[in-house]
Amino acid sequence: MQSVHILGGRAGQVLPHLLRMIGEEYAQRQRIILLVPEQYTLQAERELIQGLNLPGLIDLDVLSPRRLSRRVAERGGRGKLA
Repeated sequence: MQSVHILGGRAGQVLPHLLRMIGEEYAQRQRIILLVPEQYTLQAERELIQGLNLPGLIDLDVLSPRRLSRRVAERGGRGKLA
């Protein structure tokens, strides 16, 4: 069964915990979706690639709430939302 982990905290304090958790799940070949604020998606991708020494983001998606809602709509058969 898949689980959802919600982390919250001050800027800069969550990243070390997040990298550890994602690194453990990624090593087990788990699919990961990281939900971040709209303006933080590119920076979060960069921090994950650098912090985990990854060649890319395979099986790891960094999404904003807007992009997540679009994906849910697309997979639910409703097509793209505005």
